[in-house]
Amino acid sequence: MSTPSSSSSTRSFLVLAAAFLSVVAAVAWRLHVTTRPDEEEEQVLGAPEDEAPPPEVASAELFSADNPTPVKGVEVVRDTLWIQVGAAGRIRALRRQALEARVPGELLSLAVREGELVRRGQTLAVIDSTETLLELATARVQLLVAEAEYDRLIESGDENDSPSVKESRANAAVVMSGLERERANLARVELKLARSVVTAPFAGKIADIRVAVGERIDPGAELLTVLDISSVEVEVEVPEGELNKLEAGRRARVNLAAYSGDTLEARVSRVNPVIDSRERTGRAVLSLANPDLRLFPGMHARVLLDVEALPDRLVVPRSAVLQRSETLDRHVVFIYLPEGDFGFSDWRYVNLGRESITHVELVREGPENGIVDPGEIVLVDGHHYLSHQTKVRLVDDVAAAGGRPTR
Repeated sequence: MSTPSSSSSTRSFLVLAAAFLSVVAAVAWRLHVTTRPDEEEEQVLGAPEDEAPPPEVASAELFSADNPTPVKGVEVVRDTLWIQVGAAGRIRALRRQALEARVPGELLSLAVREGELVRRGQTLAVIDSTETLLELATARVQLLVAEAEYDRLIESGDENDSPSVKESRANAAVVMSGLERERANLARVELKLARSVVTAPFAGKIADIRVAVGERIDPGAELLTVLDISSVEVEVEVPEGELNKLEAGRRARVNLAAYSGDTLEARVSRVNPVIDSRERTGRAVLSLANPDLRLFPGMHARVLLDVEALPDRLVVPRSAVLQRSETLDRHVVFIYLPEGDFGFSDWRYVNLGRESITHVELVREGPENGIVDPGEIVLVDGHHYLSHQTKVRLVDDVAAAGGRPTR
């Protein structure tokens, strides 16, 4: 027969045992819940049977099965892949000329303002020419006197003299009368008068006006600048290793800070073969059309230069390629498979070849067996959170369509 103390010990033991079993059961349930994310993710993502889905692809439950996800796609093409190099530069005018005063005097008129368009030969400024006009009148009188003296000396000779004597007398008359000297003096004064009127050397825009009406101007003083920006140039510094691949006529794409949404096409016009030993760069100059005259000297530009051509390559935009797997060493693209008014996403692991700044080459050689053919539609925006066989629809603007654009 048990004693009261032994019964109490038995009850305590049973209570402790029950508590221990409860803790063990709770831990086991927790481990069961937290050790199966891969299996659950496979069920959610719906990967192809022959491949495990990328663990980074978000759950398809984020998107309604009844509402196709907005995505943007482009056609896969076989084309020349241009390897590009980036460079920075600044715009400069095709022609630039600072106009200086060539005669002294007061600035009587300034007929233009900065930013104004002018035509070739248009009057821009006039410098007082009163003194020059007096010099001109004096020079004309002196020339008349010289011509009269020349005639007198010629007529003083004998008409029966031989031709050689007459020629000698005429030469002597030119010197003695000062005829050539006075002719040269008149031409000098006329040139001085002409220089008091400042005209445009070519059609362009006025910039950097440095004088005002009423100022006393000395010869050599800078008046204003005329810029020809009917087309402009972009001077860029190119790494020395890429400079030898450039040649005149090569295409370049230009983005300007002032017009961030625009990409302009330019051409290499010349390449300077001299290398800056300190910077290890060379200089290339691009020609850029400027029909609406909105590009101004000094604007900062970012340039992509085509330096190497790889013909007949299967290429897609870089934005089409996503990195997958835990180590991010596998690459996948999503292909649009149409079905009626919408379609489905089809992911394919791919092998990458050469890459440019904007595009990537897809090759068959490599560990992946995904094949993409020319003419298929590859997704380039709104596809980062897709799973395999997600219902999608093609749009031009993912954000405007309510989708999740690529960040």
